[in-house]
Amino acid sequence: MIKLSKFWIIAIGAAVLLTETHPLSAEEVCRIEGAQDILDCALKHHPDVVNAQNEKLRDEKLVRVARQRPNLELDGRILGGENGGDAILSTETTLLHTLELGGKRRKRIDQAHVLMDQSALNLRENSETTALQTVLTLYRLRQITTELASVDEAITTFDKLLRALRNRPQLTPEQQVSKISFELAREEYRLKKTVLVQEQENLTHLLELATQVSYDRLEGFLPPFREEWPASPAGQSVEGSEGSVVAKVRAEQRLAEANLKIARSKAWPDLKIGPTLETESLTANRRTVGGVGIEMPIPVLNLNRGEKAFASADKVRADSNLELTLRTTAVERAIQLKRYEAATKVLKSSQGVRYLGMKHKDIESFFERGLVPSTLILETHRQLYEITRTRNEQELTAIDALWRLYIIDGTVFDARI
Repeated sequence: MIKLSKFWIIAIGAAVLLTETHPLSAEEVCRIEGAQDILDCALKHHPDVVNAQNEKLRDEKLVRVARQRPNLELDGRILGGENGGDAILSTETTLLHTLELGGKRRKRIDQAHVLMDQSALNLRENSETTALQTVLTLYRLRQITTELASVDEAITTFDKLLRALRNRPQLTPEQQVSKISFELAREEYRLKKTVLVQEQENLTHLLELATQVSYDRLEGFLPPFREEWPASPAGQSVEGSEGSVVAKVRAEQRLAEANLKIARSKAWPDLKIGPTLETESLTANRRTVGGVGIEMPIPVLNLNRGEKAFASADKVRADSNLELTLRTTAVERAIQLKRYEAATKVLKSSQGVRYLGMKHKDIESFFERGLVPSTLILETHRQLYEITRTRNEQELTAIDALWRLYIIDGTVFDARI
């Protein structure tokens, strides 16, 4: 007994040790060597994708459920009594097999296949959403790094200018106003930095949740600013789209059609048929009779008209919904295409932030020599930050529009960051 206890202690200890040394299993599975690897990792480990994958695996069993046939039914009775002093024993036994008329089983199987397809499309939709969110998160995290650098540079500049003013033995009224203005501007940029740091922390947590990998391993692989942008995705009819938006509505239409067929099949009764055996025993005689037993409801009072009417109306709704979805998706594609073209046009024509940063250094040197007023320093830093911020917004708009076009066209999983 003692040896057995030691064995279990060792086994439990080994299991705990393996559990404690395996928390980075996702990190080991996800080999991160670039931004695309981060996206691929998120598509495998994001909670929404994992849950949708499990639902898909579950719904694949619906076909097996639909294929099931009703069990055989055994019906019987035993009667006993007396007739003129003779003992009587009568038995009747019937074994019934249910025949589902109207093709009920075949239509159930067809419905199960459609439900299985819907789960697969739900998985695709979750994967598309995860891809879009992950790509935007990666680009935004890189943008926050550049914005933080701009803010830190402004804070450092104001600190330097304030030290220079404090070192003066006496300040003129204009210099005193400049000192107050620099202090207010520095406080403003400190608040901006706080907001950016908070946004950065939120996005890093979302990225870690999606990939199950610590941000320290991902930070070095954020996508750089795009110098060249892909050509506008060629216009194509949304009717042939493989994206989840149109595909889900088509699956909904097929499900409505399958439900209508099932409702029509239910108007047919189920026929139960099988062998029957009847025996009757007297004291000295025995009689045995065999035949066929049949059981079937008479479809007079209920022809399932209500369910058929409902299913028919739902089929009309699904057909109309498909037409409306095709129209709205076509409009949505046109909107995203215009967003992408407008944003990329601005980005291609704008000057680099690095070039503008070099120019503002000249203005600072002029101020230190007393050649320009402090208002120019404040305005230059404000404009530099706003240009950086606006340029990042346009970049994010272009990325968002481009990947939404990929989703609509059904090519998102072929796209590369």
